[in-house]
Amino acid sequence: MVVIVADVCGKGLPAALTVAQLALEIRHSLDVTLSAKGLMQRLNDYTIASGELMITLLMAILDPQNHTLTILNAGHPYPRKYCGTNQSVEPVGVGRSGLPLGIVPAYDYHTATTVLAPGDMVVMYTDGVPDAGSRTGEMYRERRMEEALLRTPSDPTLFLERLSGELQSYAIGTSRQHDDVCVVCIQRTRDAAGPGSEVPADRTIAHD
Repeated sequence: MVVIVADVCGKGLPAALTVAQLALEIRHSLDVTLSAKGLMQRLNDYTIASGELMITLLMAILDPQNHTLTILNAGHPYPRKYCGTNQSVEPVGVGRSGLPLGIVPAYDYHTATTVLAPGDMVVMYTDGVPDAGSRTGEMYRERRMEEALLRTPSDPTLFLERLSGELQSYAIGTSRQHDDVCVVCIQRTRDAAGPGSEVPADRTIAHD
């Protein structure tokens, strides 16, 4: 399964059209491209050739049999992973992020793979979450999102409800929402291999 979260530089109708065209290109590229890196490079070349606005994009490839999530990052905020074994939150793929789409032709993107143990959850989001501003101008920041995740680690629905409520409360007194917000949660709820099977320790593997 492939999950993609993207954010276009810009607002209004031009940005909306760019997103629609990118979605079509992603669907087509998934049918003709075999590798994850090849897919990212194809999307980058498409963005450059079409003269579209710069795009940040995060691609996550879930392998449910091996309980792994492989990340490719084109200038997007690092996803956050809640680790059930030690009740901590950490960014995924630090140091493996590449340039946003549409800047450098034939750019070589890198992958990072994290193992999901039972209870682990990965949160993908756009910068509308950390950049949400209060009436005093202070940003919400990733730290507050991580704290919300630590308070509701076992239920993605409850986490999203808490996060949404906090963002709305944080923005009270402001004239309007500063940016679009998109949040996607991927959680391993149990060991699909059954009781007694060995579960690999939480770890992230950087590779090309």
